[in-house]
Amino acid sequence: MYTHEPVKPCSHEPVKPCSHETMKKALFILFLLGNTCLIFNQSIIEDATALVKAERLGEAEDLVNRYLLKAPLNIDAIMMKGNVVLSEYLYEARLKGYLHRYFHIEG
Repeated sequence: MYTHEPVKPCSHEPVKPCSHETMKKALFILFLLGNTCLIFNQSIIEDATALVKAERLGEAEDLVNRYLLKAPLNIDAIMMKGNVVLSEYLYEARLKGYLHRYFHIEG
């Protein structure tokens, strides 16, 4: 059975303000991280869309799945996963339609 350790009281020491230089460095790092994420998201959208348009759906799904392993809550990757799954469904439906129409094969 799991037992909780007693909670230690907080220290009431005042927080020391950081220097102006430290604040500038922190903001710069946040700026870089934000832009890196935007560029990376744009890349996943462009790359996966190009693969879907080329009907390389397996590769598109692998790309999106790899990205989702790294960033499972990324909305762009989640939306691209939906686009890839929909494209696979539509591709299969179109293929079944061709088979039925031209070769009278039920799929």
